Amino acid sequence: MDVSFKRFAQLIVNWSEEHPRPMPWNNTSDPYKIWISEIILQQTQVAQGLPYYQAFVRRFPNVKKLAKASEDEVLRLWQGLGYNSRARNMHATARVIVKDFDGVFPSNYAQIRALKGIGEYTAAAIASFAFQHPTPVLDSNVIRVLCRIEGISEDPAKRATRTRLYALLDKMIKEADPGQFNQAMMNFGALQCKARRPDCSSCVLSRHCVAFRSGLVEELPMRMKKMKRKVRFFHYFMIRNKSGLVIHQRTFKDIWQQMYDFPMLETSSSRMPSRVMREQFISQFGIRSPLIMHRLRSISQTLTHQEINCVFYDIETSRISKQKLPADYRFEDLRNLNNFAFPKVIRACLSDYSLHLLKLPQGS
Repeated sequence: MDVSFKRFAQLIVNWSEEHPRPMPWNNTSDPYKIWISEIILQQTQVAQGLPYYQAFVRRFPNVKKLAKASEDEVLRLWQGLGYNSRARNMHATARVIVKDFDGVFPSNYAQIRALKGIGEYTAAAIASFAFQHPTPVLDSNVIRVLCRIEGISEDPAKRATRTRLYALLDKMIKEADPGQFNQAMMNFGALQCKARRPDCSSCVLSRHCVAFRSGLVEELPMRMKKMKRKVRFFHYFMIRNKSGLVIHQRTFKDIWQQMYDFPMLETSSSRMPSRVMREQFISQFGIRSPLIMHRLRSISQTLTHQEINCVFYDIETSRISKQKLPADYRFEDLRNLNNFAFPKVIRACLSDYSLHLLKLPQGS
């Protein structure tokens, strides 16, 4: 680096002050709110995450309120964000903080890092933003800035490369206010040193940037090959009568764990003869006649590593025995469905048919 660490930190912090990135969690030192925001933004864009953050801190204004909530309530507020393990871990961690720390968020980095669902980045963010500890954060934005400035062409996912990046940040953060520096680095990467077509002509660091001088801005940092998505086919049965609907809690370890969907068969194709589908349905759920069954529509949802193709079937029957339903299945009054957390694709199906979780078509 052809600029001192102190000068680099000053340039970054000064730039950030001149280019504010207003977000509701920026001006707080409350570790609870910082934690909530960081967990939400782990796999979520700011624009999508903002209303969820606002809803969470409104419904659960402190860690004790979150700890007292049921997991279903937390997942219901989380639905639509995806990666539901984040919400389950957050809820479990809130209970640990209440039990082991008397409801006071720990200020020690090691204690924060030991909490469930909190990795190096999140622990560093909380420690620096809330408690001013000189613990550097290393997210995709910061990685991009450093790799371009230093001309680092090694894979950022490798331990040796990350050690090198952390060593650079550790020297820089000691020359500035820790919280300000970390936020400035993330802002700079998000707004100035963008992944695609950054405006290098107006960059305060361009004269110190190896990638800019070498014409490697678009090549750095090294990009990993995307993992091929697994394609899955879910055949969903909306089993109903005039008053209710059968729903299912996904208790097994898979996508949407602990959320609710409908009875389902997973197959290798989206197409299956209606006779075969009817036979498999009767075999699994034991509901025979009178039975009206027809295919509604298909909806797909793309996750990070999976493509889920859902086919929905409307099943109308006058005989639904609550006692004979398999484990993790329940017959629920239509008026109560808003109390359950459904994956995005399930809620989309309900909305598409003007059900709004309150009304189903009768005699269809």
